[in-house]
Order: sequence, then structure tokens, then C-alpha cells
Amino acid sequence: MAPGRTRGFTLVELTVAIVIMGVLTLAAVPNFDAAMETANVDRGAATLHSVWLAERMYRLEEGEFTSKVDELYEKELLRASVLKDEDFGYRILDASDRGVTIRASRKGSTKWHGSLDMSREGVLSGSVRSGDRNVEP
Repeated sequence: MAPGRTRGFTLVELTVAIVIMGVLTLAAVPNFDAAMETANVDRGAATLHSVWLAERMYRLEEGEFTSKVDELYEKELLRASVLKDEDFGYRILDASDRGVTIRASRKGSTKWHGSLDMSREGVLSGSVRSGDRNVEP
């Protein structure tokens, strides 16, 4: 080493390190996006189950199922946050003496789309998709 020079990294070494970090970051972003959507779908499925249970409570009180999610809120069987969900919209597809079928449709995303359904028996089905990625609860 020449007198008066200190040890350090060259510009080439710093550039290579930054490029490697950039490549690693680009590889992680799609996985992070899918993980976030999995969390959204799981939350949507849990809320869908809450709406299904609220319908059961409504029937115990009123003797029939309701066809409006708003009525479940008015009877204080659901929280207002369900009606203001940014990721899913909830609606009752069928309310009859045989039971109730409910759908949670994905909204608020230009990338992800799909829906989840809760059957009369409380069985969850459906998925949310983006390109070749499919997220199920």
C-alpha cells in the first residue's frame, strides 16, 4: 500500500454490492405481494365466517335469515368495520328457510380478483387470483 492511502472499497466493489442487493430485492417483492394477499384472503374468510355466524344469530332472534348485511349491523350482530372493508365486499346471495349463502368479492385492487363463498353448511370455497398466482383461504 502506498504511503498516505487508507484502505477502503473501490467504486467497482460498491457498485457490485449495490447491484447484488437490487437483484435480491427484486426477487423478494413478488413473494411479499403474495404473502400480503394471503393475509388479506385469510382475513376476508374470517369475516365471511363472522357474517355467516351473525346470520345464525339473526335467525334465532327473528325466526328467518336476512338478505341484507346492513340488517346484521343494525341488530348489532356485526361491527361497522365489516361494512367498510377495503379489500372485500360482502353480500348475501341466498337467504331462505334452507339456510344462507354469502359471498365476499375482492375489491380495491387492480391486480387481484376473485371471490370467496360460504355455503349453507358453513363450507368455505373460492379463491383470489393474480395472473398465474392463486390464493385460497
